[in-house]
Amino acid sequence: MKFDPTPYLGLGIGGSHFVAVFLFFCFLDQGFVRHVVPAKARYFVLHVVFNSWLSLTVWANAWTALGAPGAATQGDTEVAGFSSSGMATTAGIASFHLYHACFFTGIDRETVVHHIVSCVVTPAIGIMLPFGRVLDVSNLGMCGIPGGVDYLLLALMKSQVSCAPSRLSQKRVSALMHLLVRWPLMLLSAYMFLVGWNSGMLEASSANAVVPWLMLLAVFLHSANAVYYCHKVIGNYYVAHAAAEVDKNK
Repeated sequence: MKFDPTPYLGLGIGGSHFVAVFLFFCFLDQGFVRHVVPAKARYFVLHVVFNSWLSLTVWANAWTALGAPGAATQGDTEVAGFSSSGMATTAGIASFHLYHACFFTGIDRETVVHHIVSCVVTPAIGIMLPFGRVLDVSNLGMCGIPGGVDYLLLALMKSQVSCAPSRLSQKRVSALMHLLVRWPLMLLSAYMFLVGWNSGMLEASSANAVVPWLMLLAVFLHSANAVYYCHKVIGNYYVAHAAAEVDKNK
């Protein structure tokens, strides 16, 4: 039987970055952030740091994929179909949210479900299977620039600094980030995956017939997550906007 190195590459790169990200945020948070940042802003500050690292890490490969979507399932490693930055940041997503679950309290049921589906199940599939640079585009949209902007505004608000935006302004920016950046990038990443499957690139990366269907499951779960939060965030903005108009007219 021919040796298939694909899952082991993901475990190697993903595993090392999972540990590194967890330890980094443990030292950053326990040694610095929690001592100097208001408690209500602590999680948002950490998220800004994480989203910034992720965005910088995937930037080059994400732009390469966006410039040639038909070849996005190709990777940049010695094993076809794998992106080193995509695997590293996917493992980082799982690790950072595990840190959140371990060291923060008051996590609601929706967040728990979100962490299990989008930060455990989907990353496990993403690390092990040949998504190529599609991972970079997906991660940039899901946990990169849009979230980084939103968490920065929330961190400023929770810290109550003089330059903090109003609640309504933060919700407006968040709605625009979801509508114009996060959801479109997730839709594009799903399209890139389907093009790769249709063109036969997935078969070139793995001969296992089950692999594309597992990958499709991950694409569906991530896309559903993007749709759900896009709908929710935009709805929250219009509810807040309507409430502000009512208060203004009193």
